[in-house]
Amino acid sequence: MTQFVPDSKHLLKRRMSSGWDAHHVCKTLVLWYPELLRVGSIHVDMRQPRQVMEFLQCLQDYPADLQDIMILLAQRYGVQKATFALDNAIRRHVEETRRRHDEEVAEGDASVEPERLTA
Repeated sequence: MTQFVPDSKHLLKRRMSSGWDAHHVCKTLVLWYPELLRVGSIHVDMRQPRQVMEFLQCLQDYPADLQDIMILLAQRYGVQKATFALDNAIRRHVEETRRRHDEEVAEGDASVEPERLTA
């Protein structure tokens, strides 16, 4: 399921050190790792130990390179900021995909000939 991204960890490290914020990095991650879309909401409140444990368990399901990237994100931006940014990136990607799909369906409906609709 993971899309092959050559040396994604190195590329993201370089982007983080060149000033990319957590939101830009996470937007890129969602494009490179579509399996993140299955995760759903992952925002972690560090004051809630149960949420932290759920996040750590969730990380175990990721491929090793994605686990490393998530750890890098957490180290660079902090767990809360990194998970919040990733949560937003996932939500926005899903919303954008739905919107595009709805537009395509609407365009397809508009192109159907009126005679065929009444027949």
